[in-house]
Amino acid sequence: YRIDYPDTIFDSFREYHLDCITLLKNPLSGMVGDREVARSQLELAKADPVAPTFIGTMNPELIVESDRLLIKSGDGQYGLDLQSGALVSLSHCGHEFLAASARPTFWRPMTNNDRGYGADREMAVWRHAGHRITAERSSWKDVDGTLEVEFALSSPEIGSIGSLIYRFFQDGSCAVEMDFKFGRQHLPKLPRIGLRIPMVKTLNLVDWFGTGPHENYQDRKRGAWLGHFSSSADDLFHPYLDPQESGGRCDTRWLSIYDDAGAGIRVSALANKEIDFVLYPCSEDDIQLARHPCELPQRDYRLLNLDVGQMGLGGTDSWGARPLEQYEISSKSCFHKSFRIQFLR
Repeated sequence: YRIDYPDTIFDSFREYHLDCITLLKNPLSGMVGDREVARSQLELAKADPVAPTFIGTMNPELIVESDRLLIKSGDGQYGLDLQSGALVSLSHCGHEFLAASARPTFWRPMTNNDRGYGADREMAVWRHAGHRITAERSSWKDVDGTLEVEFALSSPEIGSIGSLIYRFFQDGSCAVEMDFKFGRQHLPKLPRIGLRIPMVKTLNLVDWFGTGPHENYQDRKRGAWLGHFSSSADDLFHPYLDPQESGGRCDTRWLSIYDDAGAGIRVSALANKEIDFVLYPCSEDDIQLARHPCELPQRDYRLLNLDVGQMGLGGTDSWGARPLEQYEISSKSCFHKSFRIQFLR
């Protein structure tokens, strides 16, 4: 088939894809007609990078306390811990959405395949490195009505990490920029690198524009496609017989997590750099230590991970085969990604 279309139909600030779906025309044994039997997706046009606009009337208000910074902007309020650089409060109209502090993470619950080639031992230094991060330096300044706060981070296990930058805008939103490069030599490869955000459990609904609808990873996404998907938070995590990493979604442009009343947050990737995300029903250690789904504890939070990257699942020729090199994460690389947090409603 041939489809001719003029380039002028495209808006340069949007992206366009063509979905090609093959349906079964006539019923076959055990299969009804109109059943989808094949699907492909073609990228027609990329969106041009464009700086987001932030419309507001009041500059963010900064309150400096002995151990943290409070930032009030519009109907939102943020809290930053001065000792660790962690985001410790994320509230809107009096509703707090954080269940605990949000901070960098470098670990994922090991899969059966990870254990098969010894990743849990090889990469063990990363397991708790994120929990022991401290801020070596902190600074803040006003840039044309935008409050910019920067932390230089380090951890005892891995030395200097890089910087975490928060920008608070007049419209009540916040941009988070992760700019990481590890200072210590001879560190092993990483299972993941990103930000872990414990959210209150009442946020039980998720929309996203990215790869889906089922779970997918960088080396396991040919069967998924780009689109706008919705799910309950519980359904995003698959309870494998042996609990392990599960529920990843790649190439996400934006995601919203909210409660039954529509209150929550939207996270949007900036600079045309997609993010990956996972939403766990409990902590990484809970999943790592459980041997059966019934051993997963019921927590009063959901753990949202926004990833700069996560290593592939591997297992391409047998159980225990490590990911191909292009799907591994080298500790010698530089990592840079940013996203924007907006309040819903």
